[in-house]
Amino acid sequence: MSSRSSKNVVGVFSQVGSAPRFYWLMAAMVPASFAGSTIGSIKVVLAAQVGGTSTVGTAALVSTVTGCIAGLLAGRVVDRVRANVVLACAMAGFTLSYLSLAYLVAHNSVTDTWVIFFSALDGAILTFSYLSTIKLEAALVRPDARGAAESISSIRGSVGGLLGALLAGSIVLIVDRVIFCAVLTGITFALVLVIPRGAMGRSTAKKQKKGSVAVMLGALKSNPSFRTVVIANLTLYLVVPSTLLSLSVVREGLLGIQGVLVGAAIVGVMIGRLTLAVRGTRGAVSRDLTLATLLYALLAAMAAVGMVGNWLFGQTALLALLVMLGSACGSFIQAMLAAKFQEQVPDSVRGQASGVMYAAVAVQLALGIVVATSVVSAWSTLAYSVLLACLLLFAVVFLQGFRQVK
Repeated sequence: MSSRSSKNVVGVFSQVGSAPRFYWLMAAMVPASFAGSTIGSIKVVLAAQVGGTSTVGTAALVSTVTGCIAGLLAGRVVDRVRANVVLACAMAGFTLSYLSLAYLVAHNSVTDTWVIFFSALDGAILTFSYLSTIKLEAALVRPDARGAAESISSIRGSVGGLLGALLAGSIVLIVDRVIFCAVLTGITFALVLVIPRGAMGRSTAKKQKKGSVAVMLGALKSNPSFRTVVIANLTLYLVVPSTLLSLSVVREGLLGIQGVLVGAAIVGVMIGRLTLAVRGTRGAVSRDLTLATLLYALLAAMAAVGMVGNWLFGQTALLALLVMLGSACGSFIQAMLAAKFQEQVPDSVRGQASGVMYAAVAVQLALGIVVATSVVSAWSTLAYSVLLACLLLFAVVFLQGFRQVK
C-alpha cells in the first residue's frame, strides 16, 4: 500500500469540503456502529453457548442470506423514499430487536433458534441501514466527492467498531451490554431524524419501471469501468472470509481471548481504512490492491505454519498481530473497491444498483461462510488458513493484478 505526502491526508476530507450535513450523519452513525460491533461479539458468545461452531456458522449464513433477499427490496425503497426516513426506521428496528434479545437473555431463554432468528432479523435491518446510509452520503456531498465520502464513512465505522469491542469487555453482564446497545441505536435514531434537510430529495428512479436487476445490468453494460469494479468486488468478497475469526475462536477454544482478537481485528480495519484515507482513491490503484492482496496471502501462510501443533494459539500477542495485519489488508482492499463503486454507480439508480450489489455480495459471502464453516468444523483453522492463502493468490491471477480497476 503506497503512501503519499501528508497533504493527501487532508485531501480525502478536502474533497468532501464544507458539508455539515454529511459530517452530522457521520457523527450520528457512530453510536450505531458501536452497538453493531458489540452485538456481533455477543451473538458469537451466545451461539457458542447454545450450539457451538455449527450455530456460529449457521447464524452468520442466515444473516447473509437474509441480507441478500432484503437487498433487492431495500434498493428500490431507498430510491423512492427519503433516505433519512428509511435510516431512522432501520435504527428503530435495531432498537426493538436488541430490547427483545435483552429480554430473552435476562430470562435465560436464548436457544439456537432464537440466535438464528435475531441474526436473520438484524441482517435484513442492516441492509436497509447500509443502503440508506450510502444514499444519504451521496446526496450530502458533491458528485466528485462520493468516493472520498465512502472512505470517511468506512473510518467512522471502524471508530464505532473499536469502541464497541472495548465495551464488550468492560460490561460484565451480557444483558446490560444488549440494553446499552439498544440505547445507542435509539440515540442514532433521534439524531438521524433531525439531520438538516436540503440535499435529500427523492431519486428519479421512481419514474423507472425496470426492476433492480435490470437497472444494474444496464449500468454494467453501459460502463466498462464500473463493470470491472463490480467483478473485482464480488471476487474479493468471495475470497476474504467474514466469519473466520468467529469460527476460529469457537473451534480452537479461544473464547477467553475473544475480546483481544476482536479488538485487534477492528484496529486492523481502522489501519486499513486510514491507509486508504492517506493514499486516496484517485489515480491508478491496481498496484496497491495487488500488494495488499499478496501481503494478506503471506500472512495467512505464516499463520498456517504457526498453527502446526497449535503453537500459535498459545501466543496471544503474535496471534493478535497477525489478525490485525490481515484485517488491515482486507479492509484496505474492500474499502478501496467500495469507494470506486460509489464513484462510478449512476446516481439516479444508486439505491437499486447498490441493493443488487449488496445482494450479490451477500451470495458471495454466503458461499464463503459455507466453505469456511465446513473446513473449520471438519478439519481446523489451519486447513482454512492454507485455503485462504491459495484463494487470495487465485484472486490476483483471476483479476490480472487489478489492472482494469480505474
